[in-house]
Amino acid sequence: MMSSSIPVDTTTAAVVVPTESHPAGPLRMQIILRRDLFENLGWPVGPLMAQASHASTAVLHQFKDEPNVQTYLEDLPNMRKLVYQTTDMNTLQKTIDHLETTGSKYFLWMEQPENYPTALAIVPNRKDNKAVSKALHKGGCVLWK
Repeated sequence: MMSSSIPVDTTTAAVVVPTESHPAGPLRMQIILRRDLFENLGWPVGPLMAQASHASTAVLHQFKDEPNVQTYLEDLPNMRKLVYQTTDMNTLQKTIDHLETTGSKYFLWMEQPENYPTALAIVPNRKDNKAVSKALHKGGCVLWK
């Protein structure tokens, strides 16, 4: 837990109780960013972080009625996100194609006003979700380093 020198009004702070553990592990969200935006197009890290934030917020809002999203949001202290990179738009599209064939839910963030795809976030899921794992693999997604 991080400490802060900013005073917090504890009279209005919510108490969050972790949910029980699941045999398949905790829910986690995968966020995929295009590496070419950073390496080839010179995007700074800050705007890339904003793209990941946009995509993750949008997927939670778009699928707010999904049971996994509700469970994920009920356990704030234990939220997990994995940030992946993919080479470019072509490999991002391969990932999307594989997600769609399995019915996996995701949100593709399009930077405006350019209408330029930058990041994709997948609805929270568990480690044993083979469809998501396969889509990430087929799209050439690896953890961002």
